[in-house]
Amino acid sequence: MFKSVLKKRDGAALVVVLLLLMVFSISYGGAVYVSNKNIEGSVQTQKYTQTYYSSESGINVMVELIKKEATSLTGSVGSFSEFKTILNGRVTNSGLVSDLVDYLSNGQYRSTAIDESPIVTVAQVSPVNDPENLRFNITSKSDSRTLETAVEFSASGEEEGEKVWFSKYALISSGNLNITGLTVTGGPIATTSMDPKSVTMGSFGSIEALHLRNNLLNIADNAFQSNYSNCKYLDYRLNATAWMSQYNPCQKMNATAEEKIDLDSFNVTMVMPAMPVNTGAKLAPLTLKNSSGNTFVIVDSNGNFSNETLSYVGGLPADYNGKLTYRFPQVSETFWNPNSNKFETSTAKASDVFYVPSVVMKPNRGYPTVFDVGDRNITIITDYLDLGSRFTVEGTGTVTFIVTASPSKGNNINFSGNSEPTGNPEDAKKIIIYVYGKNGTQMKSITIGGSASFYVSIMGEYMNASIGGSGGLFGNFISGGNKVSLNGGSTSAASLFYLSNPDAVFEMSGSGKFKGAVITHDFSSSGGSSIQYDASVFENIPFEITMPNFVDGVPAGPSVVSMVQDPVKEK
Repeated sequence: MFKSVLKKRDGAALVVVLLLLMVFSISYGGAVYVSNKNIEGSVQTQKYTQTYYSSESGINVMVELIKKEATSLTGSVGSFSEFKTILNGRVTNSGLVSDLVDYLSNGQYRSTAIDESPIVTVAQVSPVNDPENLRFNITSKSDSRTLETAVEFSASGEEEGEKVWFSKYALISSGNLNITGLTVTGGPIATTSMDPKSVTMGSFGSIEALHLRNNLLNIADNAFQSNYSNCKYLDYRLNATAWMSQYNPCQKMNATAEEKIDLDSFNVTMVMPAMPVNTGAKLAPLTLKNSSGNTFVIVDSNGNFSNETLSYVGGLPADYNGKLTYRFPQVSETFWNPNSNKFETSTAKASDVFYVPSVVMKPNRGYPTVFDVGDRNITIITDYLDLGSRFTVEGTGTVTFIVTASPSKGNNINFSGNSEPTGNPEDAKKIIIYVYGKNGTQMKSITIGGSASFYVSIMGEYMNASIGGSGGLFGNFISGGNKVSLNGGSTSAASLFYLSNPDAVFEMSGSGKFKGAVITHDFSSSGGSSIQYDASVFENIPFEITMPNFVDGVPAGPSVVSMVQDPVKEK
């Protein structure tokens, strides 16, 4: 009975079929699931890829638009600085006009060149390759993906609109040039005037070369034959007459490319900086008391600085070691601030800009006046400046005097001192003086006299100067005034004199000597004056003197502007 039951196989086929159906169902369901997932993944991948290419397209459109705009600007602006200002304004502020994008605001664009319409944002950022460059960061966002890149513009070659003026001439006159009795060594002289009658020559002079913007046919023949027989060369612009080859040693020459630029594109401009904000901060009062009980007010309650009451070295306290020193706290110093209950640097308690109504340093005191600035650059705004005494700056910083247009105590600035030097002989940029004024009644005048040497650099908005005596000015003198006179036995060494006023005249007389370079409108010499060219003056100008890049009166624009793009990457 038991065996017969075990041997019975009724219904086995059904079980096998059911098992097979179950296996097939599972396999099919898995295949369908996997297939659906693959399709879903493919769709996601396609969408993900599409958003990438959408964002990338937005990047490419924006880069091309910026490049196109930059190309259109290079031929119409006068300098790379102007190029940067205009391009940045159009890209980030006013918006570029194109049928490929819609400008939204604040540097945002919507790219309409593709269906997804990604949002592209352009922002000016700090340059990477050169601080003078212009750099834009560009981001493009489409759905969940954001790409970014950057483009940076630079100007290569000689950028006339941006460089500091440099000349190979000892003397350039853009108006009348009177070189009677003038001796020039180390470099040629030139006139940029188109009128040959503007050149006047007298006797006893000597120059190495004379370069002319135009020919000299209208100048009297004897000007060269008898009065200026030591001239070696004339510029190639001269159409020599027959008598020159017979009686005069002057030879025609070809000016170098740099010298031709000096003449043909001569249009130098001085740039006065904006007046600093007057914070009203005063110098700390200083009254000295020596061992004899004598007191001397150096800085009064109004912040005026003066050594007038201290007329002899014996008046100084012993611990001053023979120097009238006014000390400014250093940036690196610390002090305990009870308000914040912690140590802070000195800049938290002291300004770098001071208003000092009057600065008076009288000569012949027997001691030097010293501003110990430490590691700070100090600016002193004043209505009146008298630097007649031995005055120097100690520390790594500098002192800049801002002389206002106020007529307080008159318009004369006195630099007449004793035989001891004023300033730091090793660096005329330690003391920088800006003189502000108004044309006419408030035009400032500087008198530099005596036997003192002044190692300072001066720029004046409306400023005249008289330099005499046996001392001299060692530094740069840049003026928008009417007249500078260098006379007597005065000497000016390693200096640049530049007069930007189109009516200005530079006069040399007596035995006045000058080492450096002169750039002026009218020039006049007499009595054995001399100029020795020194190119080093153009390497140490603390002021902004630029020559706009003009060719025949038409802005030439930057020499070459190039654009470099960073690789596109995903944020």
